[in-house]
Amino acid sequence: ASDTPCISLHVVGLNPQKMVQPDNNPPEHVPGGPEVPRGPEEIQQDDDLPQFQEDDAEEVIVLDSADPNQPNHDVDDLEQPSDDINVDGTDAADAEVDGEEMKPLSDDAILVFQEHTSETLAVAASPVNKNIVITGGMDDIGLIWDLELQQSIAKVDGAKDSVSTVAFSHDGRFAAFGSENGAISIVLMDGSTANGTPLDGPGDTIHFLSWHPRGPVLLAGSSDSVAYMWNAAKGSFMMAFAGHEDAVSCGTFSADGKLVITASLDTSVRIWNPTTGATVRRIQTGIDGLRGIFHGADILCLDVGGLDTSASNLIASGCAAGDVFVTHRGTGQIVRRLSRHEGGVESVAFSPELSKPVLLATAGGDGIVRVWDVELGTERCKFTHGGVIAKVVWHPTLPVLVSASSDGSIVLWNALSGQQMRKLEGHESFISDVCFAGGNKFISSTSGDGSVRVFDVRETLETAVV
Repeated sequence: ASDTPCISLHVVGLNPQKMVQPDNNPPEHVPGGPEVPRGPEEIQQDDDLPQFQEDDAEEVIVLDSADPNQPNHDVDDLEQPSDDINVDGTDAADAEVDGEEMKPLSDDAILVFQEHTSETLAVAASPVNKNIVITGGMDDIGLIWDLELQQSIAKVDGAKDSVSTVAFSHDGRFAAFGSENGAISIVLMDGSTANGTPLDGPGDTIHFLSWHPRGPVLLAGSSDSVAYMWNAAKGSFMMAFAGHEDAVSCGTFSADGKLVITASLDTSVRIWNPTTGATVRRIQTGIDGLRGIFHGADILCLDVGGLDTSASNLIASGCAAGDVFVTHRGTGQIVRRLSRHEGGVESVAFSPELSKPVLLATAGGDGIVRVWDVELGTERCKFTHGGVIAKVVWHPTLPVLVSASSDGSIVLWNALSGQQMRKLEGHESFISDVCFAGGNKFISSTSGDGSVRVFDVRETLETAVV
């Protein structure tokens, strides 16, 4: 990276009159906000924000009108297509797979999107409009998909490098696409448009994107060892968090939005003041005041406890050596060391706020998902999936856990009973990312086979015990 790295943060807009209208029941915002100048709440309500005009935009994305011949049905009405035909009409048997060839016995997907021309790397679903999903791939583009129309409705192609991470803001107004060359593109989903403005920012791969729980503030971590924060509504830089000595591999805002929390390949977790950019806590072996031994290898994943739970002050992190540590954000001290994985820990996830007791799921290179009782520090159950597990995701309201593996399969688990609920097949290569979509009744996934798949899990979820 150069001494003064610079990116273009493209802010592009969508025409709301030509979009499927959002769900009428958007999620509630989490109380609290960052104590930063012009914080997210103030940004959202500020009448002084520029009134963007379409002619001012560096890049404008406008959705085409829906094809009048296209069936107009809701995502909940989707039916299973034939086994051999993808949504775009291509033969599933013609798919090319890099590396080891996989031939699943069945394809459980109800939709298969093949517009990406290389491996797909990341997926996220709108928290407001149940029909909208975004993806990124190694073909250097991001795509916005409409599950109702069964097609892509917009393309984001300004990055000129692999789009490795994507994320929606919590109110669904903004979608972010991060690339391996440090470029970030912001799409405004409400129809307004904005100028693309060169900003001081990442000079290398974007490893994660995370939105503030209340407003249009975006956090990103880069291989250049710095985390960055922007006001997405204005396209303006807010803060750089410098101090890590290696790539910032993962990070997020605290659940109350008042802190920034990051982890790095330098084996440390840092807690930051978003107003000043100063380190509040540094959690690392050998640091004065830390009681015990912390991570001794690259930290690969991180999550924070929910706002209204007993884990609201807790941080979980997993590393390449198989260790998981739970630490307290206020004291910086180690609360639990959970060391059972035989491979690197690729994903950690606290159960949603409705869960009692609070559970922590961990998974990684040994192909095993472990569910822990955070308060007791005991293993509640263990699931053997196989392969390398790239990600685990909780359903937001049910005790259901989803794991995605390098063997090309997705499995739903009941975290209370310890039983496998369903195995989803169809991908012909490793799965890179997975999320709940379609009002949390469907699952969407990306893969090394270049496809984006959507699975209907409504009947499976009905069997979960609340």
